[in-house]
Amino acid sequence: MSPAAARPSRSPGQRHRSALRCVRVRTHVLGAAHEVLGVEGGADERAEHVKAHPVHRAQESRQRLHHDLLSSANAAAGARVGPQAGAGRSKAWSGQRPHHSARGSAILRRPQPRPGGVAAKEARRGRARRTGYAFQFRRRSGDLPPPRPAPPLPGPRSDTVMAQPAQAVSCHTGVTRDRFLADLYPQRKPVVLKGIDLGACTAKWTVDYLSQIAGAKEVKIHVSTVSQMDFLSKNFVYRTLPFDTFVRRAAEVTHTEYFISEDEKYYLRSLGEDPRKDIADIRKQFPLLAEDIQIPEYFAKEQFFSSVFRISSAGLQLWTHYDVMDNFLIQVTGKKRVVLYSPRDAPYLYLAGTKSEVLDVDNPDLEKYPLFLKARRYECYLEAGDVLFIPALWFHNVISEEFGVGVNIFWKHLPTQCYDKTDTYGNKDPTAATRAVQILDRALKTLEELPEEYRDFYARRMVLRIQEKTYSANYE
Repeated sequence: MSPAAARPSRSPGQRHRSALRCVRVRTHVLGAAHEVLGVEGGADERAEHVKAHPVHRAQESRQRLHHDLLSSANAAAGARVGPQAGAGRSKAWSGQRPHHSARGSAILRRPQPRPGGVAAKEARRGRARRTGYAFQFRRRSGDLPPPRPAPPLPGPRSDTVMAQPAQAVSCHTGVTRDRFLADLYPQRKPVVLKGIDLGACTAKWTVDYLSQIAGAKEVKIHVSTVSQMDFLSKNFVYRTLPFDTFVRRAAEVTHTEYFISEDEKYYLRSLGEDPRKDIADIRKQFPLLAEDIQIPEYFAKEQFFSSVFRISSAGLQLWTHYDVMDNFLIQVTGKKRVVLYSPRDAPYLYLAGTKSEVLDVDNPDLEKYPLFLKARRYECYLEAGDVLFIPALWFHNVISEEFGVGVNIFWKHLPTQCYDKTDTYGNKDPTAATRAVQILDRALKTLEELPEEYRDFYARRMVLRIQEKTYSANYE
């Protein structure tokens, strides 16, 4: 017996209802196809939409997808539909979206019962409306490709930069030379030393005393109308004043005599007799003041490089920079806040030479310097009598919370032959590093001979080689 003979006969009404269900299936699929294609309206509007598309291949792709969806709908519904099916096809091809009835939606959903109550059913209906009926139909037919996965829910961006919490610089009291060299110095990290005998300077170096001892010796100073001094943009001017006049002005908040404005700020960094050839040495530039200070010589005498005498107005902030020498920052009078960054965080500090372009470390411009917040911040507060050890290459930003006087002691961490003999400030890179950068510049110039794809490939290989050969796993 043939399958047709075994099939029970149906009344005309049953056949009519079956045809209507098939039409609903096709019209719902076609409506979803229009949603997928992004084309609505009549045939003329759709034609204009396609003509306006800039890429002809996209037009052909949409037509093929439309045709495949319609063919699949016809195959699933069957060919035995009457004039109403033809009307449904005509309506679908015209681009008019058919009405999606609740009954039609029920036909396209899986017929088997699912767990869950009314809320679960409503959630499934909402999902069906959001994802489109065509995707439900694809799950039921085996001749269409699987649906694209739903886009992920919005969440925190993976590239969001979070601020590093500030870490306090460790403090130690009564540290001897032997303990410093044995326990603290090898760690190559900043440390605050308290209780060190610095001589009579912490008690004697008042404004009146400094003015009297140093007298009218002329000094070259920085004058700034803003609190944050920027060496790169030179937002300050150099002026010359008698030392006693300078000290009194620097200690004032508002001036009756001034160069630019009544609230201008002053900063002195002592220099050698000839800054091009001579280093700064407080024993030579200010011999009488040098008698008051006892320098903690926690290094060999042949390692000594320079001793820099500094005076700053209250509220003045010095630009972030690094030195190539080890450094004792001796706070004789006043208070300072010092912010430091590890040499390993140099990629986040936007360097121009030895200086950072990030001027305001407390409120950085994150649109201009988005990576700055990745740098780990170390912080300490210095009072009169404190000594801060700053290892070579550590970045530091100093703000004077009060009018203050200090002395920097620089000494060589590396053998003498490693340093540039013409360096009088202690901020020229070691000669080997300078040569390496010059070689790198020549290598990059050579890579410019290659096309971009090759240049990118070999540059990345160079970076990996540098990391493998030179990066230290233990250094921080």
